[in-house]
Amino acid sequence: LSTEMIRQKYRLLANMTFIGNLYLRNMLSMKVVQQVLKELVDNEPDGTLPDELRIHCACELLTTIGITFEEDPKGGKKFLDSRFCPRLAELAKFAKQDKFSMHC
Repeated sequence: LSTEMIRQKYRLLANMTFIGNLYLRNMLSMKVVQQVLKELVDNEPDGTLPDELRIHCACELLTTIGITFEEDPKGGKKFLDSRFCPRLAELAKFAKQDKFSMHC
């Protein structure tokens, strides 16, 4: 990886931590966080799978917001159980088929 690509990766991961901290301080709504997570793990408009960096960003965001998001009465656990976790499981099947690698 080039120096610029590494810098971009760490910048994106720092942005996920920042977004998570905004949520933890009630400066960002759950709906916004849900949309960010959804966009990170959804396929591209052309149908291609999300790249490894997008999956890593989703994991970084979830690591930051963790239990606070899951226990949010506005439906964090419901979102994780009904949309996010099934999507990660689906992506894991592709990873096992060597269509892409996922390090989370």
